[in-house]
Amino acid sequence: MSMFILYSNAATTPPALSLDFATGALPSGTTLTRASTGTYYNASGILSTAANNAARFDYNPSTLALRGILIEPTRTNLIPTSVIPPITDTGTTGNWKTWKAVSTAAATTS
Repeated sequence: MSMFILYSNAATTPPALSLDFATGALPSGTTLTRASTGTYYNASGILSTAANNAARFDYNPSTLALRGILIEPTRTNLIPTSVIPPITDTGTTGNWKTWKAVSTAAATTS
């Protein structure tokens, strides 16, 4: 269950703020901002992509039970050009398949 409650000082006073994020919708009066798209499991258990600034209510893909709102911290990709280098098949040695990385220049000229 995803719930945020801000309590007052007095034990008998009701909470000053109570937000329930386990309903599948943002509580009235709340907004969400996110600078990029994000993935989540929808109510059908399918991995989906949410647009910028759209809330992601995550579901368990096996049981389809609502897990609540999905909020993640900001991240920075430290290796922005993290791609798999091109490879070529160099044949088979015994029962093993062998591969060799190819430089980008060699891959574009061949």
